[in-house]
Amino acid sequence: MQALARKQPGALEILHQRYQHIIRSALVRLMHNETEAEDTLQEVFLQIWTRAGTYDPSKGRPLGWLLTLARRRAIDKIRQNRAYENATLRLGEDATAALSNPSQTESDRDSHDAQELLSRLLESIPALQRQAIEGTFLKGMTQRELAQKTRIPLGTIKTRVELGLKKMTAAAGELENP
Repeated sequence: MQALARKQPGALEILHQRYQHIIRSALVRLMHNETEAEDTLQEVFLQIWTRAGTYDPSKGRPLGWLLTLARRRAIDKIRQNRAYENATLRLGEDATAALSNPSQTESDRDSHDAQELLSRLLESIPALQRQAIEGTFLKGMTQRELAQKTRIPLGTIKTRVELGLKKMTAAAGELENP
């Protein structure tokens, strides 16, 4: 781990050879999808390379640290996939309902009102937070995809989304209770 923290050539390869099967097995058990587990495994080793200096031997063995990183990454992926699936399902249901009843109904008016409210709430937050929320929720991108596209660190994207949602929630509460 010290060699890895110093970015010595070959250190990551040794770590990869030693622990890849254990970490991959844990990811498959968590994610129930071998392809996703493989992708996540690569992300974990990239994270290990970039964060090796944060490993503290007084807090445990390297394998425990590696498995903790892998577990967190897997949980993030699972949450992202569920959010995307739920949004896709809702969008499909809305589209089906609109096609089956093209005339404007009370539901359509409510939907329009909700869209107006969402627009007002988005306008009430800082532009950088709005861009992060629009990218992840309205454009269907994962936070990781948005980070890669915008070349902004993933942690920054996550923070912007979290802060933006908190501000939007507060603003919605103010609208309900003027």
